[in-house]
Amino acid sequence: MSRIGAKAQAKKQNTFVLRIPNTEEGRAFRKQMNSYLNNSSYALDCKATGPRQAGKINTAMKDASSVRVYLVSKHSGKQIDLNS
Repeated sequence: MSRIGAKAQAKKQNTFVLRIPNTEEGRAFRKQMNSYLNNSSYALDCKATGPRQAGKINTAMKDASSVRVYLVSKHSGKQIDLNS
């Protein structure tokens, strides 16, 4: 197997779930969502979205206007089925 194929196969699959506001209510929702998650198989990956400070590549979570939430399989190569 080529190096590219091995790298792609080892990479965990991220599936975009939703975008929530970066407010106290949004953080409480994210915490509650995580409490119902099967943590042995899945994790939530949260990415900040919003205006960046001058010269920065990414938005800091404290400056974010919203948060993108991704569902991440902890088992490499396992497909995430959102329809089940």
